[in-house]
Amino acid sequence: MKRFNIIDIIIILILTLFSITGIFYGSNQKEGNYLIIYSPEGEYSYSLKQDRTLKLNGKCGEYIIQIKNGEVSVIETHCPKKICQRFKISHLNDSIVCPPNMIMIKITGEYKGEIDGITE
Repeated sequence: MKRFNIIDIIIILILTLFSITGIFYGSNQKEGNYLIIYSPEGEYSYSLKQDRTLKLNGKCGEYIIQIKNGEVSVIETHCPKKICQRFKISHLNDSIVCPPNMIMIKITGEYKGEIDGITE
């Protein structure tokens, strides 16, 4: 059986350091400010700072989204497997997608509404 030499120990320490750094960086995700909803009815944007319940019509029927304390969740859907009801999102670029209803919910950092101006 081979013993560890100094090079092996240095490589293990470097890999451990990178792993610990990745854990701390991954847990410091930025908070999002706006919720963008893409649905068959259109595209909507809502602030995450105001609690509300939203009702949409998807391809499978009514789809209810709740914004509460900066978190977004699907509280009712009529799609077959209801996978989208299992998640809560609150961080920048988090999303929930429901293919049967053709609805996508995404958290963004800024409002992406109408065009303010055009430059040439």
